[in-house]
Amino acid sequence: MARNLFKVVNGQLVQLGASQAVESEMSPVIVDDTLPVPLRNPATGVIYTSRSDYLKSVTAAGCRVVGNDWMNEGAPRNDVKDKITDEKIMDAIHKAEAIEYNPDKRAEKRYQEQRDLERFYGRQHDKIKAIYDARGLTGRDERR
Repeated sequence: MARNLFKVVNGQLVQLGASQAVESEMSPVIVDDTLPVPLRNPATGVIYTSRSDYLKSVTAAGCRVVGNDWMNEGAPRNDVKDKITDEKIMDAIHKAEAIEYNPDKRAEKRYQEQRDLERFYGRQHDKIKAIYDARGLTGRDERR
């Protein structure tokens, strides 16, 4: 959609060229309702050339136009409760260094990771065993 600058001169709407446009003056914005390409409503199959008619028909069909929602409903909210700050990053770095440079903490961390892996693979083994039991398979020769 092309953007043009207009000014009211002697009661007439006159289009200003780029050299005549003055940024400091405020003017109303006129948005063209015509779609650049005719658009088919997927819910009804009707083809529209008017943006407002298309949006009305989509809403009437119980649907919603999605895309560019940030522009339609406001920018993404900046109210994240747990923001990452420099302080949190440095705290995580200090904790990691404390674990890595203390032999007891490092051994405890590795032991915990090993236990987590054993639990994970144990659960995977149990799932596979349950599948074999459900299918009545007992050994390698029956999987072929």
